[in-house]
This record gives sequence, structure tokens and C-alpha cells, in this order.
Amino acid sequence: MSFEIALTTKTPGITFDTKGGKLTICGRSLPENATDFYRPLFDEIERYKESPSSSTTVELAFEYFNTSTSRIILDIIKSIAWIAQRGKTNLNIDWKYESDDWDMEDAGNEYKQILSDLKFDVIEVERF
Repeated sequence: MSFEIALTTKTPGITFDTKGGKLTICGRSLPENATDFYRPLFDEIERYKESPSSSTTVELAFEYFNTSTSRIILDIIKSIAWIAQRGKTNLNIDWKYESDDWDMEDAGNEYKQILSDLKFDVIEVERF
């Protein structure tokens, strides 16, 4: 089963392959109401908790995100980490940033520090 939200100029593309255990969020996140925009994803994560894949990867590749999104990102990771903490999945977080985007590199390193108990990789890529 797969969950998708299409990429727009103000909102990220989201794909969640629940069978394969891969959640990808990429693009810009500037929704007027981040809570409302991401609610369907949180609903999908709740369903995923019932029967998670043995391995889960969360790939985050933001060009930019606003302040309200920053808290949501943390909540998404913590929600999936809850599954891993119960031994139901092995969790890997991949934070990707473009090589010349120091703000996104710094943001990734901040999340990595906050979530220091998780496998969290900050990965430089040439371009998305």
C-alpha cells in the first residue's frame, strides 16, 4: 500500500510505501496550516503502527521549510520512532541536503542532535 501527496510550489511531495517501509518527504514546506496539511500523513503513520515493515527508512529532502513545519518534522520522526522503540521496526533517518545549502545542512544536524538515540544520517547530495 502506498500513500501519496503531490508536490506543489508550497508543499512537499510525500510518498509512504507502507509495505516497503519507506517514507519520503521532499521539496518546499510552506503550507498555510502545517498541522492540517500533514494530518493525513499522521493518520497513515497511525495505521502503519499496526503492521509496520521490519525496516523503516525516512528520507527527508527539503529545499526550505517554515517554522510551523519544523515542529511537524520532529513529530513525524518521533511518531515513527515510537514503532522502533517497541522493537517492531529498524529505523533509519536520512536527511538529504544540496551541497550548497548550509541552512538545510545545519537543520539536519540540529535534528540529528535532538534525536541522538536514532540512526540519523545527514547526507550531502549534488542536487535533488
